[in-house]
Amino acid sequence: MVIIKIVIFIATAFACFITTASRDYYRKGCYKDNWDRAIKGGVFKTFGWEDIASIDQCADIARSKGWKAFAVQYFGQCFTSPTAHLTYAKHGPSGICYKGIGNSFAMDVYFFGIEKNHESFSSHPSNYSTHFTHRRKIRLEVRQDQGRARLCTSV
Repeated sequence: MVIIKIVIFIATAFACFITTASRDYYRKGCYKDNWDRAIKGGVFKTFGWEDIASIDQCADIARSKGWKAFAVQYFGQCFTSPTAHLTYAKHGPSGICYKGIGNSFAMDVYFFGIEKNHESFSSHPSNYSTHFTHRRKIRLEVRQDQGRARLCTSV
């Protein structure tokens, strides 16, 4: 029984690593927003509260339009525009983003391409560890409270 659990754990870790490694964007940081939106164009779509799924779906929208950046705010609202990469920091940095999906008037901003500067993930809970690759940060979360591990999400 223990061997089966170990095999499943390793297979899940490998599948998660392969999926995460294929992402072509990185988290720039957490930034303030208000009614005078930093990223003009409105909310493209509101997704569920599954953090990485919302981020990936918002990335798909921005990528399909050929834009350079996008943001997820209020736990799943997708903001992007042709000028998002220039205007995202209009209201300054914020420290209240949650698990990569923003917060109320706080947006997690993502850029396509290779990350140039590493930043701290101080807004994430301490049960996350951040690992750097040449392309993006990969966050690993091990949940021991339920007796199983959820191995990764990318930020």
